[in-house]
Amino acid sequence: MTGTGTGSLREQLEDLRDRLVAAEERHHGAIAGAAPAHRASARNLIHYAALRSSDLTDLQWRLTEAGLSSLGRSEAAVLGSVEAVLDVLVRIDEDPGQAGRNPTALTPRVARELQVERTRTILAAPPERRRGEIMVTMPTNAATDAGLVGGMVAAGMDCARINCAHDGPEVWAAMIEKVRDAAQAADRNIRIHMDLGGPKLRTGAVPLGGVRLRRGDALLLTDGLGPDRPVERGSDGRLGHLPRIGCTIPAALARVETGQSVWLDDGRVAGVVTATRRDGTEVVVTRAPSGGHRLRPNKGINLPDTDLGVRAMTPADRRALPFIAANADMVGLSFVQRPEDVLELRAELDRLGGARVATVLKIETRRAVENLPEILLAAMRGPALGVMIARGDLAVECGWERLAEVQEDILSLSAAAHAPVIWATQVLEGLARTGVPSRAEISDVALAERAECVMLNKGSNVVDAIRLLGEILERMQHRQFKRRALLPRSAPLARFAEGG
Repeated sequence: MTGTGTGSLREQLEDLRDRLVAAEERHHGAIAGAAPAHRASARNLIHYAALRSSDLTDLQWRLTEAGLSSLGRSEAAVLGSVEAVLDVLVRIDEDPGQAGRNPTALTPRVARELQVERTRTILAAPPERRRGEIMVTMPTNAATDAGLVGGMVAAGMDCARINCAHDGPEVWAAMIEKVRDAAQAADRNIRIHMDLGGPKLRTGAVPLGGVRLRRGDALLLTDGLGPDRPVERGSDGRLGHLPRIGCTIPAALARVETGQSVWLDDGRVAGVVTATRRDGTEVVVTRAPSGGHRLRPNKGINLPDTDLGVRAMTPADRRALPFIAANADMVGLSFVQRPEDVLELRAELDRLGGARVATVLKIETRRAVENLPEILLAAMRGPALGVMIARGDLAVECGWERLAEVQEDILSLSAAAHAPVIWATQVLEGLARTGVPSRAEISDVALAERAECVMLNKGSNVVDAIRLLGEILERMQHRQFKRRALLPRSAPLARFAEGG
């Protein structure tokens, strides 16, 4: 494998390496601003961004054809992986004088060790039989039902999630007490994760009895002051009057523009803004179930095309922070959209004596995905960090057709930052609620094994869901690590191969 082909490959890789190093120099300030423990990860994140700044697919195919690494799984050690392939080409060219490694480049082995270390700083070690961890959302009755919590711990729960959008400090404290007691009885270290509610837009007052929306219907999003009168549908199928739908964050409506998308009730109804009026925002429904969908109060509103201009922390979140600073191991920053959101949270936690509390970035908006490198670098200024792929709002914000692609991008960027990932929303939801999983849910869990932690929501069969999730994670860990396929020994194939 000598001659022009090798030389051309080598030139391309040398150019790629130089671009990675140049990007590192350009972002020297951001790297220096990271906490000392995170600087190697910040540097690698910059390298990964530079790696993805041009189309490398042709180079990857050429590397594969030459029997070399295609760099397709180099996220955790970008520069080190490029230099490792270069080393091989240098040796093939019998030109050892040109070899040499950048002293700051991570090797894949060191990167993997760093990833494990980062994970251990926010998550407790899971049972020895599996690598992936299990987070479970605490229902309100976990505050009073010690048997339920004990069953969760016995089934394999590694982290208890408390949603601060519900209940209050008294209930939270009782939940934590039950978790700590169950953990002590089982000789386990169960971590406490507390999610801030964040600026979640929801429907406020709606017409009495709700309103069934169909494609072509018009409605008015308003400040939600008082319920509207009931809406009747005439013989022609049209609504009798324009229903008024309240919005819990009226200031957001001031930034909406004609032509922008509106999604209601977690994506069950889609619409487009047709007019902005003094008394509200007029929306025409463009998509709804064939029989229509009844919209009620307290249902999600998503405005994916609109920069809402609201801070990630609400007044309610700030009221919850003193309790979180004193009791939680991790805090989930909901609806984070920009680096300033992270810096504001960290400053407040430091002021409250919660510097040890790790930050979990909940990625659930289009702008969070677009700004993720900057958000990760901001989080690296503080202590431990993690990333939650909050797939519910994310699917609505980015589009259902893009969800799988966006998940891959978040996994890659998190791997580049050595930030542990929590895979969330609707995992084994059918099993947790009804006792019977779907086939799609099982496949979803198999994909979730690429994250360091998988989150289950509450449900009457959640203990069964924890147990099954643990079994699947244990089986799949021998098949893949992060986004890398592993090749464990297959007894049937070994018998076939050895039989000749």
